[in-house]
Amino acid sequence: MAIDPATGQEKPANKWLPVIVAALVSGIVGGCAVALTFTLFGALGSSDGGTDSLAGIGDATWARVAAEKAAPSVVSIIAGSELVDPNTGYATSSPEATGSGVIISEDGYIVTNNHVVTENDLMTPVDEVLVQLGAENVPARIVGRDAVNDIAVIKVEREGLTPIEVGSSDDLKPGDPVVVIGNPIGIGISVSSGIVSAVGRTFGQELFTGEQAGEDELAQLAAAIQVDAAVNHGNSGGALVNANGEWVGIPSAGLGDFGTQGLNFCIPIGVAKGIIEDLIAYGRSFNPYLGANTVTIDLVTADVYELPVESGAFVDTIDEGSPAEEGGLQPGDIIIAVDGETITTQLDLAGKIRTKEPGQTVNIEVWRMDQDTEEWDTYDGDITLGEVEALR
Repeated sequence: MAIDPATGQEKPANKWLPVIVAALVSGIVGGCAVALTFTLFGALGSSDGGTDSLAGIGDATWARVAAEKAAPSVVSIIAGSELVDPNTGYATSSPEATGSGVIISEDGYIVTNNHVVTENDLMTPVDEVLVQLGAENVPARIVGRDAVNDIAVIKVEREGLTPIEVGSSDDLKPGDPVVVIGNPIGIGISVSSGIVSAVGRTFGQELFTGEQAGEDELAQLAAAIQVDAAVNHGNSGGALVNANGEWVGIPSAGLGDFGTQGLNFCIPIGVAKGIIEDLIAYGRSFNPYLGANTVTIDLVTADVYELPVESGAFVDTIDEGSPAEEGGLQPGDIIIAVDGETITTQLDLAGKIRTKEPGQTVNIEVWRMDQDTEEWDTYDGDITLGEVEALR
């Protein structure tokens, strides 16, 4: 159904739109308009055991017990070209990247980050990937990549490996104890512990401006788990586990390079499950698509232009032929809720859309100005999301 005023009549474009957009784009940190092309995350099989991450933490050895349970399923990864002389087995050049991975099946499927197995452009796959299994460097092939969500699946031709036990990221709460297992700065498998600082973080462009933001990489994370456990270079693609040693997240990004400490972000397993399944089954994943280009409203802009709300995702433009256009969204609308969940920023909207499926119908609530009366009112309507194929 189209999102239209109560009269059902089509209204002309908001006369304030060019002025508001200019102010938003120039005044909001990292508030550049981007098309909302995001991924739904389905379900991968989880453990039959409990997922309460507080179990057993009365014992001071909880971190050791959790690490001992999960560490055999975490591997080191090196990626690049001409990595090993086939005659000697020794490295012939320095790897272009080092990272971590998590074994998810006995027959060699391993999950890591997309940025671990790609060039600096995050799009071009590296020539070679090696997985360190004990003292052996085993060649791996890239099964599938999702550059949008920074997830990749690789496979080694080995049997009898130890898959990690999968927990529930939905159960995590701020203050819960967690352990990060990975290969920081390439020194080998290491363990760090900490707590969940926050859940449902949308981590991306709005934190920084310009080149400092590292936009191509940072914009990938939505609904992320924020932890204070160390996630250094090389921990990417490793395992975030709860106090029971169950896999609940994939370490992906940290802000240590910006002078901060203990500000690290992990992809929730609840987000990653469906992507992993699709990458294994199809070599790609499926991303829901709205097609609205939005910027974040801040307090200053809301006050100057007398907007009806102090936060939300302001619709700058609509992609032609997109679900947003077909569903009746208009430039100048302010998106304030998706399926009843409040939207406060552009990235918040991105995170909500990424939890949906292509073909799923969502209810979107907006504020819209009536051009005849110049008064704002709220409207809502249903939009069926499209699908964009993620990069292989």
